[in-house]
Amino acid sequence: MFFDELTITHTESSIVQEDHYYPFGLTMKGVGKQGSNPWTFQGQEKQDELDLGWIQFKWRNYDPAIGRFFNVDPLASEFVYNSPYAFAENRVINGVELEGLEWENFMSGFEKPKNLTLKPVPSGKGVQHQSYNVVVANPKKALSDLRSTFREKPQDVLSNSKAEFQPVDGNGNKLKNANLQEGSFIEIGIFGLLNNSTVKVTGEESTENSFSSTYKPIILSGT
Repeated sequence: MFFDELTITHTESSIVQEDHYYPFGLTMKGVGKQGSNPWTFQGQEKQDELDLGWIQFKWRNYDPAIGRFFNVDPLASEFVYNSPYAFAENRVINGVELEGLEWENFMSGFEKPKNLTLKPVPSGKGVQHQSYNVVVANPKKALSDLRSTFREKPQDVLSNSKAEFQPVDGNGNKLKNANLQEGSFIEIGIFGLLNNSTVKVTGEESTENSFSSTYKPIILSGT
């Protein structure tokens, strides 16, 4: 199909909602434009019932007016150096609060994976250990071929409607053919606000009827 003339029309959309925040999440009054979307600061739900103004994180309720949670951190025993009520360990300049559990450094997204270190993973109450399984029904390939496909292009096997899995090298460059092995990196783009992360392959296992890989998150060294 060919066009003698192609006209592109740009339509200016109106701003439905605009929010401005102080560092710990308190909304700046008189700035921006209020809307009906309650999922605002760090993508968490604001509770305006009875004019509370609380923010409901997954694990705890938070008051941005005082910069503190009302509930004790479920992982308090794993971070004894930190107040059990602190928001993002009081480090709101280079990090975010991870669902009411701990501080997460989003600045690592601007660094090359090879310059990052493994994030210490606590083992206390409330820690999420995620297992991601892919089951192939009635395969037309041998298990060895499926294993080769996964190692070369894990993004084709792991990516789904909720996230994209992209193998990258130590400099963060996307890889078409990953040759996945221990020490490899995978960038995970989870749909939503401030959810992207990078993981490192720390182990592989193979049996006669299955194969698996283990991944751990990485963060900025010394932060």
